[in-house]
Amino acid sequence: MQLPWENVLSYMNHDPRWFEDFTRRAPSGEHLRAYQAVVPDTWRTWRRGYWVIADPPDAPVVGQGWKLHVSATSRTGAETLRRSLPVLRDAGVRFKFLMDPMAVREANGKSFPRASSGKFITVHPEDDAQFLALASELTEALKELDGPYVLSDRR
Repeated sequence: MQLPWENVLSYMNHDPRWFEDFTRRAPSGEHLRAYQAVVPDTWRTWRRGYWVIADPPDAPVVGQGWKLHVSATSRTGAETLRRSLPVLRDAGVRFKFLMDPMAVREANGKSFPRASSGKFITVHPEDDAQFLALASELTEALKELDGPYVLSDRR
């Protein structure tokens, strides 16, 4: 029996015995270049798995609260990020985004865990007021772009 390559790919990317761990994969650069063009150097960034995490200087750590998820396709990901970054930068809010179009394609694939599927940018607002303001601003900034339905979220 021959399996489709899409089914085998998820095992190939994550099997520690036979293949290099996906955390060692270098991002292609499109998303990082977009980020670096808009967000000041004073923000701290680091990578965790497929995610690039952005922390504004002196932002309080929020123990719990709302999250905003922005979805995108591998085709619309770079433009979605470019339109979202000024909103997130100006709000001084913590967020993370998938490192490159290939990571977006994998996150939107049928073999990806359903709880994470479709999520491209995750935003951590400080409070209810910031949550509502960011939801409104991101909705306006991204209104012409498409993305998959995030199964774990309410629209």
